[in-house]
Order: sequence, then structure tokens, then C-alpha cells
Amino acid sequence: MFRQMAIGMVSALLLVFPLTKKNAIAAEKSTTAQSKICNTEKARKSAELWSYDPADAFEFGSRIQRYVRNRDLQSLFGLVKGELRYGPRKKYIQGKAFLELFSEKWREIVLSEKPSCTPIGWRGFMVGHGKIWYGKNYETQEWEIVSIHADQKIDKSKTPHTKGWKYNGDLLTKNCFATEWYSGDNYEYHHEKYGEVKGVDLRDFVLNPGRYIGGPIPVAPIVPPGDKFTSAEEWLLARKLSSCGQSSPGAGEITIADGWVSNQYCFPEAQVPCLKHSYGLLKRISLDHCRELAPHFSENCIDLGLVQVSEETGGSMGNDVNEGIYGIMEDPVSGEKYMVPLVNFPSLNEALNYIDQLDE
Repeated sequence: MFRQMAIGMVSALLLVFPLTKKNAIAAEKSTTAQSKICNTEKARKSAELWSYDPADAFEFGSRIQRYVRNRDLQSLFGLVKGELRYGPRKKYIQGKAFLELFSEKWREIVLSEKPSCTPIGWRGFMVGHGKIWYGKNYETQEWEIVSIHADQKIDKSKTPHTKGWKYNGDLLTKNCFATEWYSGDNYEYHHEKYGEVKGVDLRDFVLNPGRYIGGPIPVAPIVPPGDKFTSAEEWLLARKLSSCGQSSPGAGEITIADGWVSNQYCFPEAQVPCLKHSYGLLKRISLDHCRELAPHFSENCIDLGLVQVSEETGGSMGNDVNEGIYGIMEDPVSGEKYMVPLVNFPSLNEALNYIDQLDE
């Protein structure tokens, strides 16, 4: 069976390269290398666990390296479906040369190791010590690059351009910006308690909370009491500005560096006692979009912005990073000011593309 797979790999390579003696030898060497790496007990168990073909993983990683070796920027980004979770947007690579994004040192690192037949757990596969991450999309069943850590920065819109978000002179903290938890429990709670009976679609609610908060989802709902790690306030999606600004009780020490506003959360009983949480205001958004983004507050819309939130998790998962459009809204009933999440995005690139479309 494996012999047949190896022959199939050679055939696939010969479709890409002209059939010359030199290329035939190269294809044979590539297949032999793949055989040694993929035909192991570890590779077989990993493939069964994560539902992929080790040969496909090796071949896709080899294709990535081939485009990097040839400095073929367009073909490399042809392996990106949609936009990268991390890395340059496609609009910024149009008309660019390879070396405008990637240095020769970066290229050497990407080519320094053979592609693997086993993933780094749930994170997927990588080449170049994490310079490029890729994996199989289980919805489309296609392999794709998901992240490219370029060493040349070409998109300045990814950098906070102000020293945080202020309201009436008070600097807002990360506490003002609710994000979807890894578990999804905070959004699911609001949906089950308020939205489900009113026909609200859960997925659309998570992606576009601004369509529902202040309408079928109350701006000040009843939430669980919390526990020693999660307060009742953390369950709230809309956050009172009077409770999350720098001058509010319990705000703690706030630091600002390169536009990022940070504070620490400490839990003495936890394995990692203190974690750093930050946010950056990336772009202010015209109030002309209030009716579209927050229909239940269209007459009570005060300020809009695109925000990136980064929270240390204290574990191997690294930082939990989220991007979203938020708005300062006034509750027409109580007169209280809230920071309301309006649109959530799967990546910063998707968020910036959305903002560009709003501005067209």
C-alpha cells in the first residue's frame, strides 16, 4: 500500500516538473525522504487522531518550500484560502517582490528543515520553526496556509494609532471589551436565555452581536453569579463605562506602550498568578455606520472603533487574541453608557477588509 502511495507521489511531482533526468532523480529523492519520515508508527497514529493523510501533509509542506525556494510570492499566496489568520493581507502583496516581504535569512530558515508528517497538536503543521503554519481545512477538505510570519511590515493599519480609547477624559481599560471565550459559554448563555426563544441564530449572534444587543438580547441581562476565577461582570457582553474605565474601582495599574493599553489580573491560587491583558484601538469608525452596526442604538450611538484584544492565558495556547468593532452606546431607558460588541472577526485581516468595505 505504501509502495503505491510512493509511486503516486512521484507521479504527482512529474505533473509539476518536466520529465527530465535531473527532475526524475529529484522526485525520487523527495519520495524516498517522504517515505522515511511518514512511514512511522508516530505518523500513522497522528494521522488517525487528526484525520489526515501524512503524504498529503508532506507534499503540501514541500510545495510551500518550493515556492519559497523560487521566491515565487504569488504562488505562495495562492495556497492561502481567504485571508491569513496572521500575516500580510492579500491586497498588500499585489505587485510586490518576494524580498519586499521576506529577507534572505527568513527564506533560509523556512528551507532549513524538511516538512513534517505530524502536526504540532491542534496548531497544525509548520515549516521554518513556525515562520509558516498550514493545515487541512476540514470544511473544504483542502490544505491551506493559515499564517505567515513575515519579517517585513507593510500594513501600518495593524498598529494602534492612539494611546487608547477615552470617554469624557477617562481612559478605558481592557475590561470594557467583552470577547467570546474559548468555550463560547458567555455568548451561548445569552443566546439560550434570551435569543433562542426569539429565533436568534447562534452563529450570527456571535459574529454580529450588534444586531441583537439592545433588542432581543438585553443590554443589561441577568447573568450567573460567577466563581473564584470568573466574576459576574465578565459574563456581560455590554459593559458599563462607569465600571471599566481607569478611574473605576478595581481598575488596577494601567500601562501604555506603543498604543497598547495593558493591565494585570492576579489570582494567587492559580498556577500562573498574574496575567497581562491588553487592547489597542486600531481605527475610529464613522458614526454614519451606526444604523447598520447597531440598529437598536442608531439614535444613541456615541463612538465606534476597531479594537484588538490580547489576553495572556498562562498556558501553552499562548495569547487569546480577538478583533472586533465596538461602540459606545447610551441605553435610552436608563441613560447608562455601555461599550457594546458589534461585530466579531476570525482574524485581524478579515476585520481590516471589512473596514475597508465600510469606507468605500
